[in-house]
Amino acid sequence: MYKHSKLSVIKSKVYFAAKILLVIFFISVFASSLFAEEIILKNGKTIKGKIEKKTRYTITIVDEKGKTQYIKRALVKEIIEDVIEPKPVEKPGGGLVALLQPRLGMYIGMKFPLGSLSTPVSIGGGAHVFSDIKIPLPITVINLRGGLDVGYTFFQATQLDTSMHFVPVALRAAISYPLSMGIEPYLTIGGGMNYVLLGADAVDPASSSLDGMMSITAGVSYTHEKMKNFEVFLDLGYMASFETEIGHFFQLNLGFAYRFGGTQKGK
Repeated sequence: MYKHSKLSVIKSKVYFAAKILLVIFFISVFASSLFAEEIILKNGKTIKGKIEKKTRYTITIVDEKGKTQYIKRALVKEIIEDVIEPKPVEKPGGGLVALLQPRLGMYIGMKFPLGSLSTPVSIGGGAHVFSDIKIPLPITVINLRGGLDVGYTFFQATQLDTSMHFVPVALRAAISYPLSMGIEPYLTIGGGMNYVLLGADAVDPASSSLDGMMSITAGVSYTHEKMKNFEVFLDLGYMASFETEIGHFFQLNLGFAYRFGGTQKGK
């Protein structure tokens, strides 16, 4: 009975000592992480602790004993700090979208007939939608984009006493030069086919044609710094429709576009 009780006392003391050692171990680990910064003085002395504040002339450090010390910078040879590297933040719109920056836009416009069409055909009005992508270039001074443009324009053919409808479908290429303050002048060239259809009240309402067309416009776009993926633009230019007689038109357009991925513009 006596031996058994003595053995129990020994076991309890061993368990207690083990707990104390475990606590000391965790405290030492915690303290080493807490006081992992060092100030090495010019006289060879090292002060370990936690740096609380640094100014131009002094450094405030709480040492391992919890005492606050104010060290003059003139006495300091080296400062060793724990630097935790921040994890890189992945930017949205990465990969192919960031590279090509696809864009979707719309613009309304007016077409003014020129030459022989200026008398028989009235001013036309309509709208276009377009989509394009950025074409990577080895230089960054200019931007180049390519895409597709589809539109509709309504005219009144006064001499034929009917209406006339244009439905152009064109490939487009645009080159632009970004400036400061969100301003970006550009030049756009397009070419494709133009479907011409006469109104139902025409002498021959079934009359229609599919003709070649080309256009060139120059303009300027603007992007606000708080809406870097949204832009508005204004341009003017020339369009030719290659029918039996070439139709010449002066055009004026106002529109907007949204660009996916990235913040760099490119008209």
